Order: sequence, then C-alpha cells, then structure tokens
Amino acid sequence: MPTKRICLTIFGRPVRRWLLFLIGLVLGILLMRPSAVQRGKTCTSTVLGKRRQLLFVGVMTAEKYLNTRAITIMQTWAKHLRGQVHFFVGDGVGRLPSDLPIVRLPGVDDTYPPQKKSLAMLHYMHTKYGDHFDWFLRADDDLYVKVEKLEAFLVQLNSSQPMIIGQTGFGKPFEQGKLGLDTNQPYCMGGPGVLLSREALRRTAPHVHLCLADFRSTHEDVELSRCVARFAGITCPLAYELQSLFYNNYDGSFAASGDLNVPQVHQAISLHPLKQANMMLRMHRFVLNEQLAELYGKLVRLQREEGSSSKSPSLHQVKCTSVEEVDVWQYISPPYMYCAGNADCPRKRIESPMQYCIRNAIQQLMRQMNSHSRELGREILFRSVLYGYERIRPPVGVDLMLDLLLIHKRLKGKKTSIMVRRHAYLRRPFLQLQISDQSSNSESAASLPSSEITVHIVVAVHGRLNSFLRFADQIEQISANGVERVRLIVAFFPSTIADDDRKALERVQTLSTSVEVDLTLVEKRQFSRAVGLQVGIEKCPPDALLFLTDVDMLFTKEALYRLRANTKLGRQVFFPIVFSEFQTSAAKDGDHFDHSTNRGHFRHFGYGSVALYKSDFDAAGGLDLSIDGWGLEDVDLFQKLLNSTQLNLFRAPEPDLIHVYHPMVCDPSLAPLQYKMCKGSKADGYLSAADLTDLVYPLLENITTRQFA
Repeated sequence: MPTKRICLTIFGRPVRRWLLFLIGLVLGILLMRPSAVQRGKTCTSTVLGKRRQLLFVGVMTAEKYLNTRAITIMQTWAKHLRGQVHFFVGDGVGRLPSDLPIVRLPGVDDTYPPQKKSLAMLHYMHTKYGDHFDWFLRADDDLYVKVEKLEAFLVQLNSSQPMIIGQTGFGKPFEQGKLGLDTNQPYCMGGPGVLLSREALRRTAPHVHLCLADFRSTHEDVELSRCVARFAGITCPLAYELQSLFYNNYDGSFAASGDLNVPQVHQAISLHPLKQANMMLRMHRFVLNEQLAELYGKLVRLQREEGSSSKSPSLHQVKCTSVEEVDVWQYISPPYMYCAGNADCPRKRIESPMQYCIRNAIQQLMRQMNSHSRELGREILFRSVLYGYERIRPPVGVDLMLDLLLIHKRLKGKKTSIMVRRHAYLRRPFLQLQISDQSSNSESAASLPSSEITVHIVVAVHGRLNSFLRFADQIEQISANGVERVRLIVAFFPSTIADDDRKALERVQTLSTSVEVDLTLVEKRQFSRAVGLQVGIEKCPPDALLFLTDVDMLFTKEALYRLRANTKLGRQVFFPIVFSEFQTSAAKDGDHFDHSTNRGHFRHFGYGSVALYKSDFDAAGGLDLSIDGWGLEDVDLFQKLLNSTQLNLFRAPEPDLIHVYHPMVCDPSLAPLQYKMCKGSKADGYLSAADLTDLVYPLLENITTRQFA
C-alpha cells in the first residue's frame, strides 16, 4: 500500500505537469540558440522559395498610344510601383518601342471594344505570373493610379480569397436586361481599373475560352465581370466607398483640366480618364506635391516636438510696441473679402490664390479630423465657410480664423447627421528660403531676352487721328538709333472723315522710312478690332513675338525689354496690367509716366494688350472674328489662353505701358455685354477716388443741410 501511494504521487497529475514544463523549457533553450535560428531561416527559405510580389498591372493599349500614353505612364506612376507593369497590344502591331515592357497577344487585334484583348490578357497574366503576384490590376492607358495609396489598400486584404474590386456599375437605363447580367447583378467598370486577387484569377483564367464564345454585350468590362462571376463565383462589391476610391470623371476628355484640389482627387486611388499626356503629367505633379506637403507637415511636427518648439503654434503674436506692428486682419464673407489699405478695398471678391489656400487648408483639416473616423464611429463633412478672418505674415505664412458649418455624421448605431458650427484656427506656413544655382538652370544668361528679338506690334486703326500720330511718333523715337528691333503692322479701317484718313496714311508713309511698317486696308466692312488684329497677325511668321495693343498706348524701351523677358515660346503669355489715365489727367500738363494716385490707376480688369508668340496664338484658337466693334474680343482670347494646358498666363503691372485718356463713346447698338463693359470702362476712367470724394462730399453735405434746415 505505501508503494502504491508513492507511485501515484510520483506519476500523478501534479508531477506530470512539472515534467511537461521542464521538457518545454529545455526545448525552448535549444531553439533559441543562434545555430538553431540560422537552421530555421534556411528551412523557411527552402520551403517558401521566392516571396510573391504585391501587384502586377496589365495596361491595355494600342499601337497609336505607345509613344504617348504608355510612355507617360512609365514616366509617372508606374515607376513607383512595387511590382511590374506590362502593356498589352494586338498581334498585328509593327515595330515596338524598346524601352517599354510590351506583350503581343496572339490572335488579338487593337479593335474596339477590346473584349478579346481583355480576356486574353487575363489568361497571359495567370499563365506567366499567377504564382508570383498577390494582386492583378486590369487598367486602361488613360488611367492614373496613386501607387502608395493602392498598395496600402491591398496589404489589408487577403489575396488567397477570390475577390474582384472596382467601381460598381449597372449599365445605362436603356441597357437594363440586355447585358447578360442577372437581375440587379453589378459589374466592375473597366475605366477606373479592376482588381483581381490571385485566387480569383486562378479560378477564372483557365476558362476564358468559354467566355470568349459567350459574349452577350459589346462592353469589355461587362464580359470580364460575367466571366469572373461564372467561374470564380464573385461579383463586384456593392460598396459605396469604392465609387470614390476608383473614380471615374464623366467630363471625358476635359477630365483633370480644371482644379485638382478637390475632394474627389484627394480621396481617389485611381482616376480616369486622362487621355492627354500633359493631363497625366499634371496629375502626377499634383500628387507629388500632395505627398511633399504631407512630408513637410511631418517635418514641422517633429521640429515642434524637438525641445522648446514642441508648443503648439498660436495665431497671437508677441506684444506689439508700435502701431505699425499691429497686424490688420481681413474679414471674409464668401464670396467677398473686406479689407483696408489696398486700392481695391473695402470689398473685393476673394482672389483665386486665396480661394485655393482656404480650400486646401480646410480639406487638410477634414482629412486630419477624419483620420480615425472608423474607430470613432463618426465622420465630419465640410459644408461651408460662414465667415472668417485672414492675414498674411511674410516671415511666417497665412493665418486663418474660420467659422465653419460642418455635418457630424454617425457611422455606428443610430446613423444620424446633425449640423454643427466650429471655429478653426489654421496656419499655412511658408517654406524655408531656397536658393538655386542660376548656372544650373535650363535658362542660362545667354538665353535672356535682348533687342535681337523683333517685336511685331499689331494695331487696328479706325479714326482717332491724334492718338495714332502720337503712337507713330513714339515708335519712331524708340527705333531712332536702330537698337530696338520693332515691326509695326497696321490694319487700317477707313473712317467717315476722309481728311483724317489721308493724314494717317501719310504718317504711315513717312514712318516707313525709319521703321519696318506693314499696312493693310480693311475696306467694305464694319470696324472690328478682332478682324483687324487677325489681319495683322497673319502677316507675321509662326515664330514671331506679337504685341497686340492699341494706338492710345504709350510705352518705352524698358517695356519692350520686359515684354521679351516675360513671354516664352510654348510656355508663357504676358498680359501686362497697364496704367490708365483718368479724365483729369488730360486737362493737366505733365509727364504721362507720372504714376500719381490722382493721375490714373492700374487697370487690372483689362486684357487688350498682350504679348505672345504667333504659334501659341494659333494653337489657342485665335480671335473670335464674329465680334464687331471694340471690346469682348480680348476677354475671349484671354479665356482661350487660360484653357490651354501648355501655357502659363503671367500678369503684372507694367509701369512703362500707359493708356492715355481719351473720350469714350459707347454705341448703344453694341451687343449687350459689350455695351455694359464699355460703360463700365468709361465710368472707371473719370476720376480718382480722392477727387470723386472731393466732388461728391460737398453735394451730400448740402443735401443733408437742407433736410435738417
């Protein structure tokens, strides 16, 4: 009996637990030895082999786009990809660019719609790379992908599960029931890109020959989704968020030509379509600037955490000791800004750069507030700016105090939305000073403008004899020593005063002895500044530097120098802001180039004078020849140039370009908009604000005195 108890005690449950503990301890010590760790690594490498890469992108394109869209993709988003990109073309394509990874698909051509090409590409990706990648993206050649954002999205998903991801579509209303889809069955739209997991590709690709024999529609993306649904058993997910992640802009060819600083662009993983190479490059620059801003924000936060700068910034500056140190804030009440001390105060529209600054600051604030929206179970949406204050501090940046109307949206529980008002205190800091070596720039000192570039001055003349004679005198004076190379092109419209026309033509004849002059008589039609300028421009070669202006302008050699400096072929157009004299200046003797406040003002709303190259003028579409009389043709040309994606419009005050006052007669027979602009320009040229106040104030004082007498 004692022996039996001893055995039970030794081999009972408590003892067995101790034995298991000791065995586990010994094994743990052995496995933690360096030699054992190294052997484990070698074993893992041998069994697993090479790791799969994250993403393979198949871009469907055609021969005519290889040297434009395909190359642009490789120069932009594709070079940041942790994976591979291949371009798929038809079998009949001729010579291929050697610097692009291109795949010819046997038995496939480049005809549209590319149904056969799409399914053949899937089969190729599975056969060649099915075991080497986790995800496969079917893309068009006009798709832009935010690579970092896409990769962050994919690493959260399990590619061993069959999945198809993209923007959900159901077809147009008249196509319902004709696409071969089940009732309410969605498909993934091809434009913004379609993602397939390796498991979905494994199940689908071996059977594409069956799908090729069973087309039910002319839509390639519909047939792709039908094939995946048939053999992988999955459909495009009905997730609302995917509509913004895989974004399709329905403006078509005009997509990405407008403002990119919008929520749709910020939220998207892929953007479609960008059919022009310059659009793709513009989008890529915007995305890189967005990433740069995020990195700069991180840098600023790290600098604040380092030592004494860790304290959050304040919009309140140190104690002021003088009146000059007190900052004046500007009041914002969209779309207007109320200010003090500037020429266009007290009220003006918020200018585009400030609109961009405010919008960008608010969007960055919204992204920061919603960075943990899923965990917090709520989302904050921006509605509008009710009012605010703004100031610009040159050493620091732009300070904003904004009263915002927001929508507080609950994502969990009872999903309700309520309006809330919040004050936001924001600072948009300026970057640190950066100095670049001028010698390393593409524009060297040797390429700076000189008098060797001929300025082709184009004017349309109709009456206004005295103005034309003064204009001719200054051209002759500027060209007197032969240093300034100018050519005057005159489109002359006969007026009702024959004697004035004769004197003007005689002056052209005498001027031609010292200056190159080209005269064209435009007869048998009503005066049109647009037609006159167009006639003169056609006399110039394609590489000519044009200066379109009027005979009531005065300018100097320095102005011509700046016209050359600020106008760049294929890149920049110069719209100088001219100094326009008031009516009172005509009655005063003095220098036309006196910029005193009471003599005139810089006419920031005028676009009549412009310097540009003829090839850029032609590319923009030229002038609207249907516009008769004066006015509106300059605004139309400005808008055309503004819409150009190649040209930058440079506007700045030009002190040596003077618009001499002359009486204006606004013809009531003009088009309503032209007539309105004429009256506005006429009213703007009467008096300065100070002279107008001196004139009107006594009248108001007399009226007030009579009322209370």
